[in-house]
Amino acid sequence: MGSLWLDIRYALRMMVKTPGLTAVLAITLALGIGASTTIFSVVNSVVLRPLPYEQPDRLVRVYTEFTRGLGLKRFWVSAPEFDDLRRGCRTCKSVGAWSRGTASFSGGDRPVRVEAAYVTHELLPLIGVKPLLGRWIDASEDRPGDPTVVVLGYDVWKRAFGGDKRIVGRTIHMDAMPV
Repeated sequence: MGSLWLDIRYALRMMVKTPGLTAVLAITLALGIGASTTIFSVVNSVVLRPLPYEQPDRLVRVYTEFTRGLGLKRFWVSAPEFDDLRRGCRTCKSVGAWSRGTASFSGGDRPVRVEAAYVTHELLPLIGVKPLLGRWIDASEDRPGDPTVVVLGYDVWKRAFGGDKRIVGRTIHMDAMPV
């Protein structure tokens, strides 16, 4: 134990004698620790931590793949392909689809432009998320030509409608159309 204290005293003396080298080593050590922490945080959130859904290991995303031609491989599944999957997948508990876009909401405090997801009725129950208020879209509201039903995300509900709990069942405007 005595030689450990001698080594520590010697190291401290050398650090005082060579402050430039000490500063370079301290900065190098700090950058290395910072980079390692950043990389671990990304790997932990993307790879190690499970998705915040029920049974995330059972969720899959399906693409169309073209092996010849344009050199492009992954494409979204078309509506007819989705219908084939929905009807023909015997090993799937449920099959849901979505498409991303943008929408403008009005009817609250002020109009708000947001990212939107257009979903089939199966998708939200499939991932096991429960609505804070109201309900999800049901099969009778998921047919072409039916009135549009909207499920607001938490941020949109707070930002555009001030977190008003009476929003459920109320008519609002999405892209200038009543929904």
